[in-house]
Amino acid sequence: MEEKNLLKFALATAVMGLIALFTILQTSELEETKISDLSQKTEEDTVKIIGYLEKVISKENITIIELSQKQILKAVLFEQVNLTTGSKVSITGKISNYQGEKELIIEKLELI
Repeated sequence: MEEKNLLKFALATAVMGLIALFTILQTSELEETKISDLSQKTEEDTVKIIGYLEKVISKENITIIELSQKQILKAVLFEQVNLTTGSKVSITGKISNYQGEKELIIEKLELI
């Protein structure tokens, strides 16, 4: 009888833990990072940046954008998308160094 109660308790605890983890993942969001603060971040850090599209280059399997706040950041999306210069966007991605400059490899792009 004690084993059945222990098993029920263990299952209930596991289910509550999974529900708690799911809730935390759904409600957690990255804080916005300024382009000027990227120098304090390390390569492979994930950041969220909100700014305006200054330049969009879209080719077969890649889209390169220049995002501006008070500074400009180059960001790369490995798919072709239709974007309009001047649009306000939120991008989330990993910091990378390319030819000595920081850029962002886009994981998520949203028009605002």
